[in-house]
Amino acid sequence: MRNLVFVARRARRHLETALAQLCEMNHPAGEVWALYDLALLHRAQHEPDEARACLEQALDAARRAESDLLEEKIAGALRE
Repeated sequence: MRNLVFVARRARRHLETALAQLCEMNHPAGEVWALYDLALLHRAQHEPDEARACLEQALDAARRAESDLLEEKIAGALRE
C-alpha cells in the first residue's frame, strides 16, 4: 500500500510538471491529455472535486484545441 501512495504522488508530480510545460508551450491538446490523466488519478484516490476541476479545465483546453473528439471524451468523463 505504501508503494501505491509513493507512485501516485510521483505520477501527480510528473503530470503537473508536464501540464506546466504544455501550458507554457501553448499546446492545448497536450494540456487536455495531462489534465485528463490527472483527473483519473484524482478519481482513483477518491478526490472527486479535484477530478471534476481537472476535467472542466480539460474541456476548456479541448475547446481551445478545436477538437470535437477530445471535447466528447471529456464531456463523457464529466457525466460519469
